[in-house]
Amino acid sequence: MKNIGIIGSGSFGCALANVLIKNHNVKIWSFKKEESDVINNEHRCMFIDNSKLDERIVCYTNYEDVIEDSEYLILVTPSSVIRNTCQNIKKYVTNQKIIIASKGMEIETNKFLIDIVKEELDLKYIGVISGPSIAKEVINDMGLKVVFASNNSDYNNEIKNNFETDKFKIELSDDVIGTELGGTLKNIISIASGLVNGLNLGNNMNAILITKGLEEIKKIGLKLGAKEETFYGLSSLGDLLTTCLSNESRNNRCGILLSQGKKIDEIKEEIGMVIEGLDALKIAYNISQKYNINTKISNSKKRFCPQLQQFCFFRWKYIPFAVRIPEHPDGFGSRFYCVFMPRNPVPPPRAAHCRRPNRSASGGPRPHRPDWRFYS
Repeated sequence: MKNIGIIGSGSFGCALANVLIKNHNVKIWSFKKEESDVINNEHRCMFIDNSKLDERIVCYTNYEDVIEDSEYLILVTPSSVIRNTCQNIKKYVTNQKIIIASKGMEIETNKFLIDIVKEELDLKYIGVISGPSIAKEVINDMGLKVVFASNNSDYNNEIKNNFETDKFKIELSDDVIGTELGGTLKNIISIASGLVNGLNLGNNMNAILITKGLEEIKKIGLKLGAKEETFYGLSSLGDLLTTCLSNESRNNRCGILLSQGKKIDEIKEEIGMVIEGLDALKIAYNISQKYNINTKISNSKKRFCPQLQQFCFFRWKYIPFAVRIPEHPDGFGSRFYCVFMPRNPVPPPRAAHCRRPNRSASGGPRPHRPDWRFYS
């Protein structure tokens, strides 16, 4: 039985705690007292409906109580605050072993999370865990299989021996880049998949999107030094399928809500959790530009007219999304299917050569509806 500290009280942090408490001692750190009180007093996760946590799980709002006697620390905070989290816990960390369960990269530097943790914490044992893991299913003990990746084979075997159970299976890998990248970029495709589903474009379109999306993830990964076989395993293809096909995925729900004409701020408030795919869009674009990678879904800024220039940065109040269709049945050939999500009453300014009248042909206000166009 090991002492485990989980840094992060979100849906997946609580789900992991519920799995690990069966064989280990588990403490959770929470940023908010409200979340901590719900875990300690009501024994549930406030981000998962009808969830039930083991009463032995204890949550604290200060790092020291969680870290001081822990042998393993599992980081499950949003990727955007991983560096800050490591800086905050540094004075309490001694010789703990780190498991990174967050998915994402640092926007400002495009660095992988494991590199950030290595920079901030001078520790020998650091690895990442990723795979198809919808928190609601995990917390209800429906079974889970993930990939644990590090460059230390002894550490890999230690994690498998100490944590694997009948319902929590672990595959081992030494491809940290591929494991992290698959868990990061799949969120972009998940948002697009939610948009396709929300607009009732059909299963064929969704299959095209997922297939081409995996190709793009692999293309970026190979350029960064990942192994090709990683992208056909649990941490990439498995996670991609889960997040694209499940309504419990926050990124997929983001796409569905976009299809209903909701703004990003409204969606963030409704979902109530970090939508990692929004940051992943910027990261994918930056990497594609830096290494001159020809991607079509995640790199629309390079490909399309100026109306799409803010695609990766969400400055406009309506969201364009682009999906490449190899052979469209309407005879358009190899085209890009661009979905401009509903406009505001007052559209944002556009480049002069892209402007269109703000009124319909009948003279009335232009209706609020998705604007479909094709671009070669």
